[in-house]
Amino acid sequence: MSMEYNMGYVVGAGVGILFGIIFIAFFMKFTKKDGSMKCRFDERQNIIRGKGYKYAFFTLLIYNALDILSGSILAMYFEREVITFFGIILAVVVYAAYAIWNEGYFSLNENPKRVMILFGVVSVINLASGITSIAEGSIIEAGKVTFRAMNLLCGLMMLFILGVLAVKNISRNRAQERQDEE
Repeated sequence: MSMEYNMGYVVGAGVGILFGIIFIAFFMKFTKKDGSMKCRFDERQNIIRGKGYKYAFFTLLIYNALDILSGSILAMYFEREVITFFGIILAVVVYAAYAIWNEGYFSLNENPKRVMILFGVVSVINLASGITSIAEGSIIEAGKVTFRAMNLLCGLMMLFILGVLAVKNISRNRAQERQDEE
């Protein structure tokens, strides 16, 4: 690859990281009920979050070990960036699903509806970008899934997390209805 391509890739990644930091700052401010940037969790939530991080860590550890043990099997079909990114996505999904299901995901000062709206927006944007890459034929090059699949993977991850949030909400509502009937 040429020097110009590499420089363009670095500049593009830098702009993406800067945009991500700005988006996260907006996200942190927008999702809080009290307008602060900091999340406040109680002791029970911190324990749940800690377990979720532990499960996510071991998921990533096992995934990486399996990736190493498989040799170059995955590398025949996927670029290295996609293989690594999928491990990160898998770990995030494990953490989020565990924390959501055990009610340690949302902070005490967070507005869950706003978080879900932003997750939906991020999911749609990433899925649209991924679908565009599929339509352009740039997701697969030379028989390998390229880094352009990352938006699609990220969109699917966010959609899955939204699904877990929806199922948990339905479950919580049904449990409340049963409790009210008793």
